[in-house]
Amino acid sequence: MQVLERQTLVDVTGGDGRPAAVSDTAFARIAHDYPPDLLAEIHAQSMQLRQSARSRGRRFLGLDHLRRVQETIPQVKELVHDRQRLDELSDIAGVELEPYPIGTSCSGINFYWPGQQPIEFHCDGPAFVELVPLYVDGHQEGGSTVAFRGPPDAGRLLAQDRIPDEQLLRIPNASARASCCKDACSSTPPKRSPTGIGSPL
Repeated sequence: MQVLERQTLVDVTGGDGRPAAVSDTAFARIAHDYPPDLLAEIHAQSMQLRQSARSRGRRFLGLDHLRRVQETIPQVKELVHDRQRLDELSDIAGVELEPYPIGTSCSGINFYWPGQQPIEFHCDGPAFVELVPLYVDGHQEGGSTVAFRGPPDAGRLLAQDRIPDEQLLRIPNASARASCCKDACSSTPPKRSPTGIGSPL
């Protein structure tokens, strides 16, 4: 697993997140090595599930997504519990990681569509989230995850209105129509982290 970029909490937010932060890692961009046929199979199963699980009403964080996919897609369950993968991610995070214990938030698949804001600004509960692009159709350009350059509490207040551009950090990533999110937490307390408020864009 190749690390393309890694920044600390001090780099991004100006503080180290103590006492609640489980690591000094704010984010890392990695070149994943998942087999393309595995990602294609996960994507195909997720599309079938999405067709049968259309939700009504307001969506969580404005997302078009599936939750608890480790319970419905066997390949995701294997990835979530893959010890070698967890060890590699732990090395990058600087702390031993384990799958997030709350099933609803352990894994998910997000779907993004042209012209649609992909997700609302939010603070993640899990200390670490691995985002894996599943499907890219070639029609989108750019794409980034946007993080607030400051403490999460200040970001929560600003997100109710509009966060000024100079207070945002844009982290480039592959644009994807569907991505798999696998959440992890520290194997020792604290399990949660005041990660920066952010949103894919």
